Amino acid sequence: MGLLPLHPLFSHRFVSNSRPIKEWENHYIIELDAVGIHPEAIEINATDNELHISAKPTELESERTLLHQERISEGINQRFRFRNSIDVDLIEADLEHGLLRLLVPKKAARRIAVTLQSEGRIEHNETPETTVDV
Repeated sequence: MGLLPLHPLFSHRFVSNSRPIKEWENHYIIELDAVGIHPEAIEINATDNELHISAKPTELESERTLLHQERISEGINQRFRFRNSIDVDLIEADLEHGLLRLLVPKKAARRIAVTLQSEGRIEHNETPETTVDV
């Protein structure tokens, strides 16, 4: 599985009805209940292997008194940590009918080509500032 194990469902959360996180070879799909949340209120921050999603439900401005409400979501505050690097520039998010869906692409491993230098070696004559033992 591609997520590092955090607390029970791989994330930190307020009260929210989270749906399963699906993993494919090249990407993840994350779905979260976001009833009563406008797209402008959702904040998504990503680093190389971590995704943080937060939002607060929009308060309805009305002159009427609220008699009953069955909305259980108090907002979103979830952090996902992935085992592999994710491509933060290609993450897509959409909100439809109270469901926030994110497509999180995995960053492809980059193959580095090694060439054979028969005519000479790569020379680096500068003195390093520091030396690190590996």
